Amino acid sequence: MRSIIVIALNDIRLLYRDKMAFFWVIGFPLMVALFFGTIFSGSGGGGMSRMKIAVVDQDQSDFSRQYVDKLLNSESFNVREMPVDSAENLVRRAKLTAYIVLRPGFENLSYFSTDDSSYIELGIDPSRRAEAGYLEGLLMQSIFMMFHDMFMDTGRMRDRLDAGIASLEYDSSMNGRDRGLLKEFLSSLRDYAHKFEATATDDSTGGGAWGMDSGGMMDLKIDKVSVSTTYDGPRSAYEVTFPSSVLWGLLACAATFATVIARERQGGTYLRLRLAPLTHSHILAGKGLSCFLACLAVSALILLVGHFAFGIRITSIPLLILAVLSAVLCFVGLMMFLSTLGKTEQAVGNIGWSVFLIMAMVGGGMIPLAFMPSWLLKISHFSPMKWSILAIEGAVWRGFNLTEMLLPVGILLAVGAVCFAIGVAAFIRTDG
Repeated sequence: MRSIIVIALNDIRLLYRDKMAFFWVIGFPLMVALFFGTIFSGSGGGGMSRMKIAVVDQDQSDFSRQYVDKLLNSESFNVREMPVDSAENLVRRAKLTAYIVLRPGFENLSYFSTDDSSYIELGIDPSRRAEAGYLEGLLMQSIFMMFHDMFMDTGRMRDRLDAGIASLEYDSSMNGRDRGLLKEFLSSLRDYAHKFEATATDDSTGGGAWGMDSGGMMDLKIDKVSVSTTYDGPRSAYEVTFPSSVLWGLLACAATFATVIARERQGGTYLRLRLAPLTHSHILAGKGLSCFLACLAVSALILLVGHFAFGIRITSIPLLILAVLSAVLCFVGLMMFLSTLGKTEQAVGNIGWSVFLIMAMVGGGMIPLAFMPSWLLKISHFSPMKWSILAIEGAVWRGFNLTEMLLPVGILLAVGAVCFAIGVAAFIRTDG
């Protein structure tokens, strides 16, 4: 055991003395985390994406159905229809930006009703004031677009005006003078609609014939409901980029130690070790231990910097330790396997970095898993880097429990064990 520890500590000492290699193992992953974290923080997570909302149609009228269709076809929204309880729960969990309830009586808006009722309920986190104001503006715009469409359909417009005039007889909120003025206005508008319908010959005639400001027809009232959220996603971009940077550190360690083994075999250092009273098991165990300790130190350093300097969460320290250990063991196995794929240091380095870069491209090292399109997520299943990032994110911000952690951890340990066994067998066979 003492000889294994001596070999491992000697390799770590050599790594520390090689300043360029030490930079790629420690400095480069930290730069990746800071660079992409700053970019994603500044972009606000992609401000041009469609706002995710839920719509609850409690009115179930033709007018409410048309309004829902208007929202579904909007380029500003990603709309889902669901019951109000489900919608509120998803907003509370920050899966949706807001929910909209079209209350019974929503159809009255199309009759130019003068009551003060609020027929729209908007549920949103009170801390998201900017999004709430933006959403209210989009809802108003959709309503006015509905009236614009209705103005273009003169037959439907006359029916609505007739219903609005009839409703004035039962409106106790207005005095007689205001009721008379509004009734006279709506009657004139109805007569004009009839005349317009009789004389219109094409769509261009009606394009601006009304000469009306739809904003003056009504005062749309929206009830805002505060929904306190329990956010189970990343609170900042750094919580996404630092787990990825841990994997860049592991990747750099594995690639570096793979080339060290190739260099020692090519330069005669390994032969001198074989002349000592050491078995293959001692030498390979020492190389594996040195890579394991270096990977562990790099992972701990990056996560500590992220936690104390950038405020990334750690929802479960035991699960984080389990995730890091499994990822480290996986990359130790990959290191041993890659070290046998070439006879020279240059060949092993080229092969190793090529393999690792492909893993990084499809596994979340370049595009964070949280931002990946669905088709790329399916391909990422074949990359150990994806499962390593998922395990670390599970303990950092995804809130995994032990059962949810078993799948990524099991895959990582299996990949590490298989690669290490293949690497050791190939190493012994080529050693003769």
